[in-house]
Amino acid sequence: MEIKLVALTGFAKSTIAQACDLLLDVSVNEEACSLNLAPTASTTVAMAVGDALAVALLEKRGFSS
Repeated sequence: MEIKLVALTGFAKSTIAQACDLLLDVSVNEEACSLNLAPTASTTVAMAVGDALAVALLEKRGFSS
């Protein structure tokens, strides 16, 4: 089917990053959690990039309501 694999990850050396055709780096320096453990900033960044990608594809393909 020749489908390209796009990955959003904060770890460029991960297995999925190595296997994908296009890597979108969504790494963050630290989480908002005071212990730097709970995925707070990283999940927000991943959602924002995913939303931006979805909107760009909608516009590129000419989707409408």
